[in-house]
Amino acid sequence: MENSPGNSETSSSKNTNEEEALKIPQEDFSKNLDVKDITLHQNKINIIKQEEEANKDLITLNSNTQLNIDTKKINAQKNRYPYCIVWTPIPFLTYIIPSIGHTGIATSEGIIHDFAASFYVNIDEMSFGKPTKYYQLDLDDREKYEYDKAIEKGDLKYNQERHNLFWNNCHSHVAFVLNQIKYKGKSNYTMVDVWWILILKGKYISFLAFIKTYIGFFIFFLIIYLAIR
Repeated sequence: MENSPGNSETSSSKNTNEEEALKIPQEDFSKNLDVKDITLHQNKINIIKQEEEANKDLITLNSNTQLNIDTKKINAQKNRYPYCIVWTPIPFLTYIIPSIGHTGIATSEGIIHDFAASFYVNIDEMSFGKPTKYYQLDLDDREKYEYDKAIEKGDLKYNQERHNLFWNNCHSHVAFVLNQIKYKGKSNYTMVDVWWILILKGKYISFLAFIKTYIGFFIFFLIIYLAIR
């Protein structure tokens, strides 16, 4: 039986509609696939960036662990001197002999401890004023616990001892801590060793700190000079 022209047109129309119906999902699927691909690609980029940042942090952490205490910043304004022996002038006494002053030792966090008087170790408020000179010990955070523990032992010991200007003083307290940690392989530091370390290796915090240290000495000898002139 022959198909009528009307049936032929209807069949052709149906075929066209079916093809278009099939094309639409394919185009939508293609678009969706492109979006997914882009999203996945962007996620990969983000993951790579995160890994790079994590690696940078790890490198920084490892560097900080290995590079001694250069990473431990001194903050003079906040009075923080991590891993440091610190020094400040003693009124009148330093005016006569500028190399003699008061010392303390700071924890890994920079908090100063100083043997200030008999049966008393001062914490975070150094006797005779803020430091003018410091020496940063060659230590790092791997030795943090042992170092802080040594300062704690020093405080316990000197909180029970009399202060004597000539043989049991602030320098002795610092020497005790250095002996506890066997700094540089030594365990026989004395107050003279601490004094010598500050003379040879101590750094002035600023030019004004240098002036503060020596101004009394110059004024004292200027007065003497004018008096005997």
